[in-house]
Amino acid sequence: MSTSKGNAVNPFDIVHKYGADPLRWYMLSTSNPWVPTRFDEDALVEVVRKFFDTLKNSYSFFTLYANIDNIAKRAHRESKTIEGFLEQFAGDPERIDNWVTSRFNSLVKRVTGRLDDYDLTPAARMITDFVIDDLSNWYIRLNRRRFWAPADDPSKMRAYLTLYRILCAAARLVAPYVPFLSEYLWQELIKPTGKSKELSVHMTGFPVCDESAVDDELEETMALAQKVVSIGRAARSRKNLKVRQPLAGILVNIPGIGKFEKMQPEMQAIRDELNIKKVEQLSSVSDVVSLSAKLNFDKAGPLLGSATKEVSAKIARWSDFDIMQMQADGRIEVELADGAISLTAEEIEIQRIERDGFAVESDGWITVALRTDIDGDLRDEGFAREMVNKIQNMRKTSGFEVTDRITVMVSTADPLAAALRRHHEFIRRETLADRIDLVETIPADNMGKNWNINGVKADIAVKKQ
Repeated sequence: MSTSKGNAVNPFDIVHKYGADPLRWYMLSTSNPWVPTRFDEDALVEVVRKFFDTLKNSYSFFTLYANIDNIAKRAHRESKTIEGFLEQFAGDPERIDNWVTSRFNSLVKRVTGRLDDYDLTPAARMITDFVIDDLSNWYIRLNRRRFWAPADDPSKMRAYLTLYRILCAAARLVAPYVPFLSEYLWQELIKPTGKSKELSVHMTGFPVCDESAVDDELEETMALAQKVVSIGRAARSRKNLKVRQPLAGILVNIPGIGKFEKMQPEMQAIRDELNIKKVEQLSSVSDVVSLSAKLNFDKAGPLLGSATKEVSAKIARWSDFDIMQMQADGRIEVELADGAISLTAEEIEIQRIERDGFAVESDGWITVALRTDIDGDLRDEGFAREMVNKIQNMRKTSGFEVTDRITVMVSTADPLAAALRRHHEFIRRETLADRIDLVETIPADNMGKNWNINGVKADIAVKKQ
């Protein structure tokens, strides 16, 4: 930067606008301090959106439901810490509780190793990935319903306890990087009962990996499930199929003996995240898609010279396995009469022809074939889920509390009206509605809102009981 050239950034303006912690995290997660780095304000904004907002939202999710159940006040009345209070009601850990605990302890081990070597940037990126991918987008997403359970349900209290421990330990883990945010989280999480001996997160010890809590096999299995979900979402996106629209299922091809069977404990999570009915094994990718490859003459011609024709003929005879190997590895060795030559994905054109009714996506060696046909039952369920989404949006914009009961009026026509009647109980249960009435028109004094739900117009009004 140069003040004379007018491209200097005033650090005090940046700190005032975004805060010292986001600036510090951006600088350290972009590159190690001794590496010259071009400052990018847009990248700083992205850091705030992805990491800071996600961590804060994870904390806010916990406090929202913990406050509904008066966890801190009840712990204070019993002269216990929040952790101690939750432990007395918590049931046995569920598989996903053990998984996130294992993931966090593995993270602590890897981060500690990096920091011991003064390698700050990879450690910050590891923490970012955990907070976004594992904590927020997987553990919290998959466990939302546990937090909705009534009273002191043991599974709910175990979910509270697991998330609470992760958040407290995460505050200590990020403290060297973001001293202000970590202190805020610590004070909010630890201090409510007044039973903590530590006055500050900076007076506590850095987290230590609990080796007994690390389960490598469980982490590997869940990673497979996360990968399948990611590929399935890509297939949905390419076909413009919203996640709220239920689909019949997916076929999954994972090379390796027992790999598919290994995912069996995570099948419900896959079904929930992709909103599908079944997960089946795909024995051969050729059952759902045909692959063909040809040489990209513009890219490869200058490299191959006189061998171009020979290589082109070999590539044209490739099997699906050869093509998938090249896709997974990013390059492949082609044997020629006078030796081997290495070709990259840029030098080879691959064509995929999907069977009707499927959207096929691959990542590395894993292939997912999404069934895209939607019958009447799936269509009606999609209408119902969209209706739930619209009512929940109206609850939020109306300023209702999470626990408020409501009544709903809907003015619409078939096929949406038929779907509403068919899935009436599901919609009512998901939106905390005591009544859902189908009416000819919404009375003017009820402040109805017009929606387009999968191509069908609907007027909806919500009212707090």
